Amino acid sequence: MPKIKNITFFKAVSTLSQPIADSTHQIPEIAFIVTRIELDNGVTGDGHLLAFHYSPQAILGALRDIAPMAIGCEVSRTGEFLAHHEKESEYFGNVGLHRWAAGSVNIAMWDAWAKTLGVPVWKMFGVYHDRVPLYGSGGWLSYSNVELLDEVTRHVKRGFRSVKVKVGSPEIQRDVERLTRVREAVGPHIRIMMDANQGMILPAALELARATLRHCRGAGDRAARGQLHCGESARAT
Repeated sequence: MPKIKNITFFKAVSTLSQPIADSTHQIPEIAFIVTRIELDNGVTGDGHLLAFHYSPQAILGALRDIAPMAIGCEVSRTGEFLAHHEKESEYFGNVGLHRWAAGSVNIAMWDAWAKTLGVPVWKMFGVYHDRVPLYGSGGWLSYSNVELLDEVTRHVKRGFRSVKVKVGSPEIQRDVERLTRVREAVGPHIRIMMDANQGMILPAALELARATLRHCRGAGDRAARGQLHCGESARAT
C-alpha cells in the first residue's frame, strides 16, 4: 500500500464569499483550509476544514505540527495514524484544534486511499444505502429578505428537500417573518430547519417555537404544519 510522501496546506476562499453573520458571530468570508497529501505513487488526497477566520495561525500551527506524524504512513492505516496522534498530543489535549488537525489529515488519507483503489469513499464503508438526505444551509441573519429567498429557492432548484435558516434576531418577530417568507417561497413540502447558533436564552427560544407553531396552525394548510422540521443550537449551555 502506498505511503504518504508529502503534505501541504493552503487556503481556499469560496467564489460566493461575502461577509455574513449569525446571532453570535460576524464572519468576514467563507474559507477553507485544505490539507493535501501526496502518496509515493503520485496519488493525492484532500481534506477540507471550514475554519472561517478563527485563530488562523493556531490551526495552521496544529496542522504543521501533525504533518511529520503522517509522513511515511501507509495511506490505509488511518486508525493507526489517529492513535499515534492521540498519544503524541496527550499532554496538550486531544480535542479542539488537535482534533480538527487530525480529522483533516484523516479525511485526506481516506480520499487518497479511495483514489488508489479506484472507488468512491462511501463504497469502502460497507454501506446499506446509496443515498442520504441533505439540506441546503445558510440563511444568514445578515441577508436581506431578497438574498434569503434567492438562496433558499436556489437550494430547492438544485434538488434539496430541506433548507436551514438562521434565527436569533434581537426581535423574534423578524425571525418569524423570515421563516414565513421562506415557507411561502419554497412551498409546503420542503422541510425548514432553524439554527440559533447558541444565541438565544431558553424563554426566547420557547417563544419563537410557539410563534412559529401558531403561524402553522393559522395557515390552514395541513402540509405546511410541518413548517419547522427541527431547531438547532437554540441556546448556550
